[in-house]
Amino acid sequence: EFGVWAQSFNEMAAALEMKIADLSAAQARERRFTADVAHELRTPLTALVGEASLLAEHLDGMPADSRRPAELLIADVARLRRLVDDLLEISRLDAGAESVHAVPVDLRSLVGATVEARGWNGRVRLEGDGLSLTSDPRRLERILGNLVDNALEHGGGQVAIHIGRDGDAAAIEISDDGPGIPPEHLPHIFERFYKADEARSGGGTG
Repeated sequence: EFGVWAQSFNEMAAALEMKIADLSAAQARERRFTADVAHELRTPLTALVGEASLLAEHLDGMPADSRRPAELLIADVARLRRLVDDLLEISRLDAGAESVHAVPVDLRSLVGATVEARGWNGRVRLEGDGLSLTSDPRRLERILGNLVDNALEHGGGQVAIHIGRDGDAAAIEISDDGPGIPPEHLPHIFERFYKADEARSGGGTG
């Protein structure tokens, strides 16, 4: 009887090991695919960005019926560039090639500079005292920009950024007047490319 149990256990362990290997291979394929797509798109996108910039310089001289399609084209090229940049960063992070450059950061100064650089003055209220911490300012600015941009686009009303402490850690809280995220979607909030509403044709990738 113990021999039968041992054989069943070994078969289960072998099947589990095979499944883990399959999942690892699938994950590796996904990473390669993301990197390959991003790099393949970069060359034609560079040409598109240059042509869109040239087009933007001549918008004022275009007839009214041609100007609007040109503006939409320029906006779409800019969105495509952001998406490709996101894919490139994801592929570098997955490959472990993206290093963190931690330096002393004044949190209030960084948040204020981010708000001003993105033209959010008057739409975003900054609250709280200044705090210093050691982190990568570029990554902090990227995270902050994503959260505030989502709040402005989907939250409606006034957006507030509060800088404070959570115990011994620094904390940034971003609040808006939107409906929030339905409870059933909260467990998926950090899943890559997840969208609460698949039918929504927004500007992000989830």
